[in-house]
Order: sequence, then structure tokens, then C-alpha cells
Amino acid sequence: MESLALPLSIRKGRFARHESIKDAIDENLSMLISTPLYSSLADPLYGFVFTNFKFEMIDEREGVVCNVSEEDDKKKISGNSRNINTFAANLKDAVLLEERRLGDVRVAMTYIREERAIHITVSGIIKATGESYQYYTKFFIWN
Repeated sequence: MESLALPLSIRKGRFARHESIKDAIDENLSMLISTPLYSSLADPLYGFVFTNFKFEMIDEREGVVCNVSEEDDKKKISGNSRNINTFAANLKDAVLLEERRLGDVRVAMTYIREERAIHITVSGIIKATGESYQYYTKFFIWN
């Protein structure tokens, strides 16, 4: 099953395509995680909230993000998509909405204080082939 390659490029006079569905899903998840929520004019709900921590406070000892204006509104970074008060649950909701080629989606996030990095793993089943799927990325934060 082919899909358009991202970023868009031209090969032999046509849009470049992926031959691997896994590569296409990897690129879609990478774009979803790195796109700030509400930044797309075409779809304001596309993206993920992690990319805009300017006005958030991160408690590095606890791995918790607090909204500066609402100190009681805390959310854990580390956790899995079954924990309702973690960013992993938010990402799972975004993946279920935007990447319908995956089933049985699970998301895990871990904040490594020494690295100042958030490790993200998305796993599931590719519906078209029944194959297991896993995507891993990490990004560094500042505070």
C-alpha cells in the first residue's frame, strides 16, 4: 500500500510515495507530535500540546507539568495511555483521531531528568496487515 511521502517531493514528475505503510505511519506520527495544537489553519485540532511549554512550569523532581495560571491543574509526563491524567492519554486520543491505520494503540512517555528529555513510544497493530507496530522518539525540553 503506497502513501504520499512527507515532506512532499517530486520524483519522476510525480509526488514521491512510500512503499512501506510503516514508514508512512512513522512520518505521520512524527508530524503529529511536532505540530503545535491549534497551529494548523486547515485543522486547528491537529497536533499535540507538548510543543508549547513557554508558559508552563515543569517540576523536574516529580515529572509534572503545571499550568502557571492554575497551580492546581497538574499533569504527569511519565505514564501510559491508560492513566487519565498524563500527556500519554492526550497523545493516544490524537493518534486515534489522526492515524486510523493503527489499531490497539498504546502510548507511553517517560521524562528522564538527567537528559532533560521526554521519551515517547507509540505501539499498536497495523490494521491492513495485522503486523505489530512501534514508533519511538524523544525530544529535549528546556525550563
